[in-house]
Amino acid sequence: MKNARIVFMGFGIAFLIFVVAPIASAQINKPGFTVWNGTFLKLTQTIKGYYYSPTTLNNLNDYDRKVSESETLWGIVSGDIAGNFAIDIYAKGDNRACDLQRTLILNYVAGSQLEFVANFLIDETDIYSTGLVFVKAQLDKTGIAIKQGGTISTIAAYTIEQGFDVPLDLIGNGLTIKGNVVKSLGCTLQMPQ
Repeated sequence: MKNARIVFMGFGIAFLIFVVAPIASAQINKPGFTVWNGTFLKLTQTIKGYYYSPTTLNNLNDYDRKVSESETLWGIVSGDIAGNFAIDIYAKGDNRACDLQRTLILNYVAGSQLEFVANFLIDETDIYSTGLVFVKAQLDKTGIAIKQGGTISTIAAYTIEQGFDVPLDLIGNGLTIKGNVVKSLGCTLQMPQ
């Protein structure tokens, strides 16, 4: 009887490992995001948190402080039929040139091509950031492009970064991103030479 229970449990565990786990972890169906491809965004990124210098471990000093900063950024969306959605994020650089800061990949969680929740993860050597965003828009009169006024905003997000100002310092903060679909970028894209 004891051996029968062990064999039954073994089959149960095997069933969980080889049948249930792959089904549960299978990628859900995603809507196509081609309608978003080439859409321009004006983004406001706000961080609120705390900065700690490398000497904070021993005691707090004048360099340790609360941080609250905002900046305007610009984005260009890349979307495709397979459900991939990414935003190239630019800052306005010298001579109004668009200076690429990073490409933020949004991973679809739920919703439709025009209203959805997605998450993001940045996991690099000196920076870790994660969060949920809500994206909402309407189609324009042509029915093949996004209408101005669509929005993207974080539901919840945070960032931890080392080497923010000097080696071994640390900043931890909440991250708020609010954006709108706009007609044009506030910086100039440089053509590849």
